[in-house]
Amino acid sequence: MTARPRRVLYVGRLVEKKGGELLIRAMARVQEAVPGAELVMAGDGPLAARFRALAAQERVAVQFLGSVSSEEVKRQIDTARVFCLRASRPRTAMPKACPSPSSKPSRAACRW
Repeated sequence: MTARPRRVLYVGRLVEKKGGELLIRAMARVQEAVPGAELVMAGDGPLAARFRALAAQERVAVQFLGSVSSEEVKRQIDTARVFCLRASRPRTAMPKACPSPSSKPSRAACRW
């Protein structure tokens, strides 16, 4: 079995709340510590040009794929060593499907 390339994959919109800027800045550190590491960003959005400029400024090796098909996403996942998905949110944010955490039904349904 061949080892996967040292590739981190991000799939999603290139918008602020998805954390692309943070990922690019983090990859600058990763690439210092892990020679040959690369970042692949699949997706498009209003911050695409800003992210490209940041990657150039930080000297981060990033392959921007733009919008891709579901089949291409699957292929990229199969070749990546790490799949990066933002898991944080502002402390004041709440799931859109859940009402206030003080509401008993929503607490049970959303596991507050």
